[in-house]
Amino acid sequence: MSTRCNIIIKEKEKEPIYVYHHFDGYPEGVGSELKNILSTEYTNNTISAKEIEQFLYDYDSQYEKTDGIHGDIEYLYILTVVDNNIINYKCIDVPFDLYVYETLENCELIEECDIHIPCNQYDPQHTKQYPTVEQGISFIMNNIWNDHMSKDEIADMLKTFYDYVNTPFE
Repeated sequence: MSTRCNIIIKEKEKEPIYVYHHFDGYPEGVGSELKNILSTEYTNNTISAKEIEQFLYDYDSQYEKTDGIHGDIEYLYILTVVDNNIINYKCIDVPFDLYVYETLENCELIEECDIHIPCNQYDPQHTKQYPTVEQGISFIMNNIWNDHMSKDEIADMLKTFYDYVNTPFE
């Protein structure tokens, strides 16, 4: 018999998304896979429930779209988008004959953790490369035209330096 599971993907103020997986739904199977692929292979620039859903479908055809919790699952995984780089992961053991369908009463939380998405994968700001301070100083040194600069010229140069080191390379 297969070890079936559901995955609920949640995001603030949006309807939850339900995904079904027919076999290997135990924590060492789908549970481990979810934690691994989301922390190492998820390469979208943003995190949203819809993007995570599509990522799962693209990753493995065994992840199937569904409209709710199936009645014969053994495990339930809840993925909640917390912010730009964190997904809260919960693994819940669902006793076949004892749980209450709507409330998940009598279910046992097996594991809960936060999955951190590396910042260079989710935040477009962090994917831009900024000049180093050394490059900024070099920029100033190359643009000083004489030793007799006025305070206003120095202030303008410092503002230019600030803008230079805070503007990403194209």
